Amino acid sequence: MAFADLQDVRDQTTISLVSSLSDTKIDFYIERANAYLRRVTKKDYRGETDVDLLSDLKRVTVLLVEYLWFINQPEVKEGNLAGIDTERIGSYSYNKSANATGTGNPELDALLSSLVGTIGLNLFSVSGPSRGKIDRFNEHAYVTDIEE
Repeated sequence: MAFADLQDVRDQTTISLVSSLSDTKIDFYIERANAYLRRVTKKDYRGETDVDLLSDLKRVTVLLVEYLWFINQPEVKEGNLAGIDTERIGSYSYNKSANATGTGNPELDALLSSLVGTIGLNLFSVSGPSRGKIDRFNEHAYVTDIEE
């Protein structure tokens, strides 16, 4: 499922070379962006109805199209192979050392990070005696009904 279409990319990209790509090339980058999004977030957003989330997913798709186009440029590929840490094409720049685990685009990295979410532990403790009773057949079960 694409969250941004061809026209969204053409309208929202800030890179004129991306907006002037053929329809086939933009569709190719949209497909790659959607696959990237699924892999990074480990989520399937098909059937999503939250308007704000859909807006973020559209923006992520457009930014990923720009990013994927950028890293496909021969100069960038050569730089990656040669160990160059920073590249710039027009107003778009990529800095490997600044953000080794991200894309180098702060807006895109923040959006992806918000979509990935965090896994937290819900730790709690009980202090003092409890008023419930322990199920004698299952030592880990706590029965909340109190017999009086």
